[in-house]
Amino acid sequence: VILTGVQNTKAREITRKSALLDKYGKSIVTLSSANTFSHAKKKVPFEEYMEKFFTSQDITSAANETWYMFGDNDYEGWSDVFSAYRQPAWFLPHEILQGMTSTYSFGV
Repeated sequence: VILTGVQNTKAREITRKSALLDKYGKSIVTLSSANTFSHAKKKVPFEEYMEKFFTSQDITSAANETWYMFGDNDYEGWSDVFSAYRQPAWFLPHEILQGMTSTYSFGV
């Protein structure tokens, strides 16, 4: 996580829990199981995810019974969230020399 070198005030504001629920509460999102390679997927309203699954995890819970929202994003429906994020211009020296570009991921 890079905390300096970029201003992401707007992204922080629109990704607050209350703001996300206000705008996307009724939206259907895809959840992935927490086991290796996220074998299982399920679709639920975002507000249901936040109410039922976005809680502290019991250490004894099995990974295939643990659900999280990561990947499988609706880039069109959530475009204001993705466009608000300003990616830092930060690279490791070998990445620049090899012409690599950076990427980011989004999950709740």
